[in-house]
Amino acid sequence: MSRPSIPAPPLPHADDLPSLPIRTDDEVLERVRAIVGQGVRRQLWFLLLDERDCQLPVVIPMDIPPRPRPAPGEGIVDAATAIAEFLDLLLETAQAAKVVIVYERPGPAELRPADLAWLAHIAEVDARASAPLRALVVASSRRFRIVHSAQPRLDAVVTA
Repeated sequence: MSRPSIPAPPLPHADDLPSLPIRTDDEVLERVRAIVGQGVRRQLWFLLLDERDCQLPVVIPMDIPPRPRPAPGEGIVDAATAIAEFLDLLLETAQAAKVVIVYERPGPAELRPADLAWLAHIAEVDARASAPLRALVVASSRRFRIVHSAQPRLDAVVTA
């Protein structure tokens, strides 16, 4: 017996995005669910945010192979550097302050070895890119999950 899928929240109109901040991890998941939907193909998505945490009207999907692989004559690290340079150029051109990266793939919610390889590759991209990663989200056929978040923790806030 299959479970009914949870309907995605309505997608905000592109003209409204600059006024709708994405401040919490729940808001990140809600926006990813609305834009990406359930994982049906293997892709990376780049959602760009401004300094107020509002999404810019630029969303970049990129088809990817089942496992990260080096470019011809390069290693995985060099391929991560190339993606990081692309990401930096994209963020500079769009005047973005942060990025949400979504790793979309079909299949169960559990992370498999190929998923872990992609997540490690994306972590390498993040280490080489100059723009901060706001969140890394896995969108599978069954679940949306944040595997990295830069959301400030409430228990880390110090009050005088």
